[in-house]
Amino acid sequence: MRAARQSVGRSFVLFLRRLEYHVVMASARDFSPDFLFGASTSAHQVEGHNVASDWWLWERSRARRIELERRGLDPLDFISGEACDHSRRFEEDFAWAKHFGHNAHRFSVEWAKCEPEEGMFNQAAFDHYGAVLEALRRRGIVPIVTLWHWTLPAWLAERGGWEAPDAIRAFSRFVGRVVHDFAGQVRWWVTVNEPTVYAWKAYAKGEWPPQVRSSARTQTVLERLLEAHRKAYEVIKFVDPVSAVGIAHHISAIEPARPHSFFDALAARAARAVAVSRPIAATLVTSDFIGVNYYSRRRVRFSLARPADWFIKTEPSVLATSDLGCEIYPEGLLRALRELARHLKPLLVTENGIADATDTYRARFIVGHLRCVKQALGEAIDVRGYLHWSLLDNFEWAQGFGPRFGLLAVNYLNQQRTPRPSAEIYAEICRTGRLPAP
Repeated sequence: MRAARQSVGRSFVLFLRRLEYHVVMASARDFSPDFLFGASTSAHQVEGHNVASDWWLWERSRARRIELERRGLDPLDFISGEACDHSRRFEEDFAWAKHFGHNAHRFSVEWAKCEPEEGMFNQAAFDHYGAVLEALRRRGIVPIVTLWHWTLPAWLAERGGWEAPDAIRAFSRFVGRVVHDFAGQVRWWVTVNEPTVYAWKAYAKGEWPPQVRSSARTQTVLERLLEAHRKAYEVIKFVDPVSAVGIAHHISAIEPARPHSFFDALAARAARAVAVSRPIAATLVTSDFIGVNYYSRRRVRFSLARPADWFIKTEPSVLATSDLGCEIYPEGLLRALRELARHLKPLLVTENGIADATDTYRARFIVGHLRCVKQALGEAIDVRGYLHWSLLDNFEWAQGFGPRFGLLAVNYLNQQRTPRPSAEIYAEICRTGRLPAP
């Protein structure tokens, strides 16, 4: 009987969502007026001067310099420095966001700036983020705040980072201080950004600090990150129970390279389980919403020659790609939203973007992915918003300043911002709630 009542209730909710969607459509809008449109950034990539972080030290390490020189690259192109100087130019950047019609913006609070020494919080950093929130509020832009976006305070990194016995306790202490200061000003909290990507890049591939290559330690760090989320959820809910808390999960469309191959299908299923299904299932109870970071599709093949990559090989793209070789495949976002809808949680597209220095594909990329979001809404899937990556060109981690993701092009010599043509096309969608004709 209880199951029957739940089924009837779910059907009624779906009916109401479809009704709401058709009412919106009848009003000549593709998206409701309260749909969140905006862009995302992360502190280390745009703010600059993150001197107390593990990344700042790693970028300047002798080993990193030797590695880059061996590859024929200039190490100066891979040092974040002042990045986009966003910490001093955020008013200008948010003025652009307002001009583009954005009503939401996602940014991260930098742990290393807030707690440069263990247990010693830096009030100036908290005052800065308070000013950031005020600047967004004045412009009617909803803040979506990420509490950890891949950088650690150097003091914690020196003790083992997320492998340190007290890492989760230290993170919970930081989260508590941030939420205590900004409770009531933030409706959406993202605890952790892409835990699977961080664990893979830093502890499996060894491409990011601390440059470890160990399957066992990769799994350990991933589990610690998921536990850190669960603890952070408890802290946030204790301090600010009405806020919404979730993780920004990296979700790719993972498909078998040879559709009729049993082993390729098995490899794709295993990759989806490790990268998506299990992390989401492990945190579902402590998530009010699911953040979706979607960029591309991976076509995978089973390969006995790739034991370090769990016998999985990614095949070259068969479609147009970004400057980083990522396949442009909007349909994968629709598939991800459909699969996640079964969890009956609100969905928020927290990142979706393309490295495209010439702005050749970005407008079509945005429109194509938003058509998929529109389709999902038409199927009564509860998608609350879409945040493009990124508002600004930025420091792209181990790839340095080369990739260009921004709606605003940044001249790193003088920090001048220039809107790309694609930014104005996206702006028209944000202002009107309508997609352009095909």
